[in-house]
Amino acid sequence: MLVTMPESPVTIIRNYWSRSPGIRTHLVEQLLLLARLDEEAAMKMSRFALRDVIAEAIAFRRHLASDKSISVTITGDGRAEVYADRGLLRVLVDNLLDNAIKYGKTEGTVEFHLRLDARSVRLLVRDDGPGVSPEEMSRLADRFFRSASATASGSGLGLSIVSRIAARCGSEMRLETGLNGQGLGVRVAFPVDPSSSNISDSSGGSGSHNSRPVPT
Repeated sequence: MLVTMPESPVTIIRNYWSRSPGIRTHLVEQLLLLARLDEEAAMKMSRFALRDVIAEAIAFRRHLASDKSISVTITGDGRAEVYADRGLLRVLVDNLLDNAIKYGKTEGTVEFHLRLDARSVRLLVRDDGPGVSPEEMSRLADRFFRSASATASGSGLGLSIVSRIAARCGSEMRLETGLNGQGLGVRVAFPVDPSSSNISDSSGGSGSHNSRPVPT
C-alpha cells in the first residue's frame, strides 16, 4: 500500500517561493505576522461588530468564491459585538475564509455562524469540502503543515496564524467536522468586554443552526 507523506517545511517553502512575486510577498508577510504574534506586541483594542469584519472579508474574496461557485453565508446573531484588535480579527477571518474557499469543493458552501452569550461571541466557520483525517486534523495548527491530500497550493501557515491570534485574544482554536458531516469546522470565541478573558469554547458539537442567513 502506497502511503503519501505530508510535505516537509523546506519543500513547502521552496515550492511556494518558486511561484509568482505576489505569492512570495504573501509568504513573507505571513512569516512576519507570526513573528510579531510570537513577540506579543501590544494590541489596539476596540469594540466592533464581528459581522462587519466578516462581511469585509467576504467582499474582498468574493471573486475567489465565485470562481468555484461557492456560496458564502453569515448566520446567527449579526449584532454581536466583540472587544478585540480589529486588525488582527480581520486577518483571522481572512485566513479562515481563504482556507475554506481554497480547500472547499466546487459549488459548495462556506458558513460563518455567530453565537452571543453573556461573556463571548462564538464564531464557527464550516465548509463542506473533502476535509481531513482525524490524525491530520490534530496537526492543522502546526506551522507549514499541509494535508497529504491537499490539492490547492498553500504555505501551511493559515490555521497556525488563526491559532496564534485566538491565543492572543485569550481564546483557542477548536477544529471539528464541517457542514453535513463533511469538510472542516473551526471554532473561536472572543470576549465581549475588557473584563472577559481566557475565553474557552467548551461546547462539544456544532449543534443545529436554524438562524436565517444574514445578507452579505
